Amino acid sequence: MRNRLVLTIVICFAGCATSSSKVEASFGNFVADASPTQERLLADDATRQLVLLYPPASTRLEFRQVVADDFGKHLVEQLRGQGYALHEVSRSGSTPTVATEAPSAPNATDAATSTPFNYVLDAIASPKLYRVTLTLGAQTMTRAYVPQNETIHPAGAWVRKE
Repeated sequence: MRNRLVLTIVICFAGCATSSSKVEASFGNFVADASPTQERLLADDATRQLVLLYPPASTRLEFRQVVADDFGKHLVEQLRGQGYALHEVSRSGSTPTVATEAPSAPNATDAATSTPFNYVLDAIASPKLYRVTLTLGAQTMTRAYVPQNETIHPAGAWVRKE
């Protein structure tokens, strides 16, 4: 009986440990063959769409993933340039770090107004399309693109799910 209890507890903790890595693995850049130029163009277009829907000076985005790829790095750079307040997850994944200059002691209301933010860049093989998906809280925005040489062209409008 005691062995079953210990085994059950170990399984529960193992499930908790793997669930966070599954969430982390479901976001990011999954396109291996995109050129850096194409990734920059995709990040620029995603930034333009965010600026249209979320005012930069009054929107605080809290990244829920580690930004380690070229698309994500350029997206962060563009968002900062537009005036968004960003919180990034540290490389260890333990605590968010402030990615822009902020007051030395942020209050609780600032943390409560942050919008959780994730992105996915993926592709399908036939026909060759890239897809950018931005998740802000419970809202998702997606757009498909057709790659051609070193550039990309939108394959449709931004689709927004609220």
